[in-house]
Amino acid sequence: MDVKGHYQMSLADIATRLNIYLEHDDAMVLGVQRHLKDIVPGDIWVYARPSATECMDAMQKGCVAVVCVDKPAIAKICILQVPDLEQAMGSILSALYQDASSHMQIVAVTGTNGKTTVSYLCAGAMQYLQKESVYIGTLGYGRFGDLQHQQLTTPACSELHEKIGKAHQQGADFVAMEASSHGLDQGRLAGVMIDVAIFTNLTHDHLDYHKTINDYLEAKQKLVMMRSVGVAVINYDDPSGKIMISRTNKELWPCSMESIPRGFSRWTYASIKEQSLQGMVIKLSTHQSDAIIKTHLIGTFNAENIILAHAALCLSGVSSADAAKALSSIDMIPGRMQRIKYAELSSEVIVDFAHTPNALERVLTQLNELKKGRLWVVFGCGGNRDQQKRGMMGAIAERLADEVIITEDNSRGEAFEDIVQDIHSGMRCPQFSKVINTRFGAIRYALREAAENDLVLIAGKGHEVTTPGGVSASKHFSDIELVEAILIA
Repeated sequence: MDVKGHYQMSLADIATRLNIYLEHDDAMVLGVQRHLKDIVPGDIWVYARPSATECMDAMQKGCVAVVCVDKPAIAKICILQVPDLEQAMGSILSALYQDASSHMQIVAVTGTNGKTTVSYLCAGAMQYLQKESVYIGTLGYGRFGDLQHQQLTTPACSELHEKIGKAHQQGADFVAMEASSHGLDQGRLAGVMIDVAIFTNLTHDHLDYHKTINDYLEAKQKLVMMRSVGVAVINYDDPSGKIMISRTNKELWPCSMESIPRGFSRWTYASIKEQSLQGMVIKLSTHQSDAIIKTHLIGTFNAENIILAHAALCLSGVSSADAAKALSSIDMIPGRMQRIKYAELSSEVIVDFAHTPNALERVLTQLNELKKGRLWVVFGCGGNRDQQKRGMMGAIAERLADEVIITEDNSRGEAFEDIVQDIHSGMRCPQFSKVINTRFGAIRYALREAAENDLVLIAGKGHEVTTPGGVSASKHFSDIELVEAILIA
């Protein structure tokens, strides 16, 4: 059941939300379903083009109404015909959950890289400032510091409304969430009142789904264009950020590390004053004031993420100084340039979620600037997904790392050897890379062979704690736990 609990609403009131008048229909709506097989008594069934037979089946299951775009010729059940199924679904769910999203501040982040870091920073900073905060995204769902696993970065529309409703019921003041391109394209945020939208960047990813980079950008742009969004925070240094700015008439807060964004009433300009493997000192200036952020995070891209989060916090009613102090309090982002600190390690070890060409290039470039010895990289590519990026990632790894180890990273139903061949296709001298088909073996080899001043990057899985046990099955597996196990073996 998608939606259940004490939330309920009369069918007549639901219809009113959809601009449909029903006279004296007091049937109570208890839930919403997208699939006929899941219907139980009290549900509304939302389906674009149901047949008369399907409507009869729904009624026999206890369905109180069908919401659709194309009305069947004959139907004995109440039919609510709407022009836009996604928006109708959002309106119904918002009504059932008492418009919970409109009673909280909600920041949503989209972009190829940085969604997790920016949203996690926002939630963590608000919690530090004693605002009850909830995070929804790749790392899970729940109160900051007490996250529960969830399947999708951006949950299905019904699940998202349920979680926001629960957060409001439990006293949350603030929600920071990731808005994936899939989620935006599929209307999963329909009916959610987003106050501040953040765009981080756009690089090569998910083209197996979106087909073209323009389609990908248009999916991301849907967040900024949502009616409820008052101000959009945009990475001004990203070319797609400038394109997005040119396409919207929303209020904007551009953020840059290259120059002061001219012609805007709100803006941020920042620069890194100090940087090492222990952290960074960032000086930022806004249209109102200056601030210093001292963080344990590393990397220019993380500086970008921090200033985007700072702008969002300011738009959520936090002073620039308090936002800087709160952001400085966050030690690390799980699986994002995360240093693994053990006395037994002879080399520096970093675990990062980098699984796209751009992300891998940015991480390796940054670590090259901070390394003292050789730079090692352990990585792979997923199976049955975007094959174009494999050769690109191979070329990047060969160019920027001193030692390259190619290994398993969720091959799904595809042969590992075929994935390796695609990665090698982008390399000039693939024979100088090392292929170890088990991730355990690859990481163990790197840790044992790396010298004292070397730096080892374990890329691709980051925070994830599962790895494939087959095409659809999975089993527990964590890069971070594996490092620990190798050290005590």
